[in-house]
Amino acid sequence: MTTFAFIAKPRRMMLSLCVALPTALLGTGLGEFAMTTPNIAITRQAMAQSQNLEAAENAVVYVETDRGSGSGVIVENDGLIVTNAHVVAGARTVNVTLRGRSVPAEVVAIGNQNCLDLALLRVANHSNLPTVKWGDISRVSKAQEVFAIGYPGAVQSTSATITRGIVSNLHASRGEIQFDGSINGGNSGGAVVNSNGELLGIATSKLVGTNGYQIDGISFAIAVDKVLTFIESYRRNDPALIGKAILPGSNPDSGHLVQTLTLDGQLTDGVLQQGDSAFCGDSTLADVYVFDAEAGQGVMIDMISQDTGVGLVLVSPSGQAIAVARQEGRNQAAIVLKKLPETGTYSVIAKANQRDRNGRYQLRATEPMLVEEGTLNGRTRTCSDSGHRCQTYPFQGRANQTITVILHQSDFAPYLVLLDSSGQPVATGQTGEAFINFTLAENDWYTLVVSNVDSADSGQFRISVHDTETLIASREISQR
Repeated sequence: MTTFAFIAKPRRMMLSLCVALPTALLGTGLGEFAMTTPNIAITRQAMAQSQNLEAAENAVVYVETDRGSGSGVIVENDGLIVTNAHVVAGARTVNVTLRGRSVPAEVVAIGNQNCLDLALLRVANHSNLPTVKWGDISRVSKAQEVFAIGYPGAVQSTSATITRGIVSNLHASRGEIQFDGSINGGNSGGAVVNSNGELLGIATSKLVGTNGYQIDGISFAIAVDKVLTFIESYRRNDPALIGKAILPGSNPDSGHLVQTLTLDGQLTDGVLQQGDSAFCGDSTLADVYVFDAEAGQGVMIDMISQDTGVGLVLVSPSGQAIAVARQEGRNQAAIVLKKLPETGTYSVIAKANQRDRNGRYQLRATEPMLVEEGTLNGRTRTCSDSGHRCQTYPFQGRANQTITVILHQSDFAPYLVLLDSSGQPVATGQTGEAFINFTLAENDWYTLVVSNVDSADSGQFRISVHDTETLIASREISQR
């Protein structure tokens, strides 16, 4: 009996507890009940994140070329797509999968993977396409969670894959985000987004070791501010060197990536500072200027800075660097003098001479009356009975105008003759001087004759003719 009583007592206690429990629940507030319900807030957050990533995924497309495949991101609903330059570089055909079918795409802008590895594609006759939401690079931080969305080349799939990672580092000077998400070649050109589905960058590469193998856990994306700047450059029809020779700045001091340069000798004040563009060849800060000119036209450009050494690069309309000048020291002018080879829009890169150097500078461009490069040799025609050979160059002058002839280089002792339109000499003589001044008598066409003192001499020369008043103003820059 004693044993039975010992067992029965706990059973009555449990019955009493079961009766009391509903009453206790009726008196519990909603907030207290929610605290005892597991993972409701976490579940809602996960659902929102899933919806954001799904929206971002809808804007990521598969890009296929005759050279390989990659990914792209729709940035305008009428069919503008951003991808990597290396995905489409050299391709004869480019196709994009939209709404389940492959359509042709045109490459409308392209950088260079050694500078800015971005390209823009355009698909025709489309509207209301899903587009990506833009993120803010200033709000990206280390250890932030990110997601890479793309089409891995080794995986056959009708939908993009999403991989998770964290931001490992930010490389502001290169405009890159380093993260540890797993990507491969097919992800190139795809989106790297935050948990809100906002674009933080375009996946571009994995780190490659000295043995040529990719290093897992070290991936890179081109930061969203560089992507936006590249798109804006395309919209503004900026020079093709943007993204190829120039890494565009996200905050240029002028407010524009490209400025107009006049050839009238007007002084332009500029500043090289953080946020400006960079010259991809040596990562120096750089500003870009443009001017229109015709084939055969001459140009002289001076740049000088009290803060740093400077350099100039003159780029032709076809994208070729046709003249380069550089000065290491402060207050030394870099001067480009060139007879232009083609008609079109030329670009001038005004840059610091060393990486991480900055400061103010002055820039000036003038149009010389004549710029010529020539050669005296056995094939050059003779112009005297004594067998001297010569080259002749006409130019137009005005009455009482003082001109300056500059002999920039010569492999021989030169003899110069200035003729008027009737062929009569205005001035003659041997020169060993770099600068020679003449005053013209009237409005007329004149001819500059370059010959040699010794008829046996030969070699190359470069010479120019300037309005002295304009030239003095230009030379004053180099003396400040």
